[in-house]
Amino acid sequence: MLEDDSHITSKARNSLDLFVGNKMSRPDVDTNTNDIDMEETSMNIELDSVCDTALLKDEESLKLSGFEEDKSKKINLFEPSASEEGRNARSIVTVATLKTRQQAEIFIQDQLYLLLQHDRKAMLPAQLQQTLSSILKNCPDLGKGHFLSYLNFLRVREHIGAVHSLIRAYDSKLMHKELNRGGEDITRTFRYSALNMAALQAQFGHKELGLVSLEEAIKLAQECNDQILLQYALAWLYCLSDSQTRLLEPLSQTNHSRLYLEGGLGGQSALWSVQAGLWSIWGNIHLTAVCSQLVLHMTSQLTTSLFAPSNASPTCAALCNLAIILANLGEFSLSSEVLHHTQNQFPSPWEYSRLWMFAQCYITFYESLHQGLWSQAKAFVINMAAINPTYSKILEIELLIAKGAFSQALILTTDLRNNDLQLMEEKNGQGIDPEISVKALLLEAEAQAGGNNLGAALETVVNAILLAEEYSMAYLIALGRLHLSCIQLHLGIVRESKISLENGLDVILAGGAIYDQGRAKLLQAKIEVCSAVQSNSENLTKAATMLEEAQKFFATVKAYQREKEVVYLKARVYHSCGKMAERNHSALEFRQLEQRHPSQPLVVNSCVF
Repeated sequence: MLEDDSHITSKARNSLDLFVGNKMSRPDVDTNTNDIDMEETSMNIELDSVCDTALLKDEESLKLSGFEEDKSKKINLFEPSASEEGRNARSIVTVATLKTRQQAEIFIQDQLYLLLQHDRKAMLPAQLQQTLSSILKNCPDLGKGHFLSYLNFLRVREHIGAVHSLIRAYDSKLMHKELNRGGEDITRTFRYSALNMAALQAQFGHKELGLVSLEEAIKLAQECNDQILLQYALAWLYCLSDSQTRLLEPLSQTNHSRLYLEGGLGGQSALWSVQAGLWSIWGNIHLTAVCSQLVLHMTSQLTTSLFAPSNASPTCAALCNLAIILANLGEFSLSSEVLHHTQNQFPSPWEYSRLWMFAQCYITFYESLHQGLWSQAKAFVINMAAINPTYSKILEIELLIAKGAFSQALILTTDLRNNDLQLMEEKNGQGIDPEISVKALLLEAEAQAGGNNLGAALETVVNAILLAEEYSMAYLIALGRLHLSCIQLHLGIVRESKISLENGLDVILAGGAIYDQGRAKLLQAKIEVCSAVQSNSENLTKAATMLEEAQKFFATVKAYQREKEVVYLKARVYHSCGKMAERNHSALEFRQLEQRHPSQPLVVNSCVF
């Protein structure tokens, strides 16, 4: 339920009074002001929905007229549902009481707070836009109103309206400065408006336009030695750049203490969120989890104040990171709880709901894939196509390889590579995400190996490793070496296969997904068996131990098909060692697994890793 409007207004005034009492804690804040500074605020909102609060000059309370709704202009952002009619009614009553400019400012301030902290309690987009149109018709120089309109358009992903409102917001602020603050640094408005425009373009995936605006903001910041803006620009450069992993070192050197003093906790959490994403690309699951938890810790501190900076984007991303990490560790119930909490915090169809939708599709797809539920996995591939079409192709290729449809998988990998080449031609060498390119190459090598084209698979996997090394993707490099080891094993070069395995095994076992750890242990056991056969050794106890470990890993993630493969090989090893009791126990295990989880016919000696 939306709080009583008079209560919100009173709370806003009390918080402003409290904030004015502490204004000296910010040395760069104008002590004659009492509103949100859109320059730094809007930059932080767009960076990760971080609202940095400051104080603006008191404006004369002028009598307004014509606040009645203009029914001839209807903005169909989206129609409200019948269950929300009561909420609209409360908003209409609130708007009808607006008689002065000061009341309009307080109304905008309330909506800004609700939109940034509790967007489900804010007015509906269509109703709010109609109200703002009435206000701005009478007060076109009210920059906060244009800024609120900009945020409202972002809620419904309306690009043209958002760009128009953002430009008007900064135009109004610049005009106000020229008239009332002639001695103040006007270039500050220019550089923060450029940074916000870059952030806006990034929100809609327009990287080239975003980089143009970001370059302008950086040049202006360098002229004025604005270190805070430069550090935020570095974070946005990560979002807009195709060489994201190369920015890890400069991001790690960012002055977090200064961001805390001048940019607030929101600035720090935004950069920790960026570093969590980088560590995820690098494949370091532990540091990804640490950075994500730091973001959540800072968010808990930010929410203690009425005008605390909103931290929606990094918070949602951190929760999704933790949900995926838990799922990769086999903790599906905990992962589901985290996702459920994220859905409640960021309900659909609002802006950040796409993050948890992606995480949900990702987790449920692999859970279905490991259990051999092909029809369910296919449904999640279709769902992913609506969120991330490129990544949905990666999931579809994995599904086809798991089903043994290697020729169809090769067709899809070829299409993905052609799309990459087309993008590189259109965007001057900028293709799809390098991480997706490496995964596509590894899957192509798997499909080629599954079709017994081991020579082509060997070349493809080497290309994948080289590309991963170029972008320092340690985890994908390790996975590539394990794929290489598997191919070398089937080519009969056991010694080289063992060397390739040892080069990538530590990274996988130290921080890899449980399923990948199980695959690595299974491959290690196969190499141990082949080495024993070549040396005419009958001591296969070590291989049996590795198979036991692999079985535990597969059982944790409910990969029943792979678990049956391990149990079958374990029975064969025990038979070769003459341990009949252990062999019979393994045979019984296999039969029980087959009865509980029937699946496709088992392929043991497959070239697929």
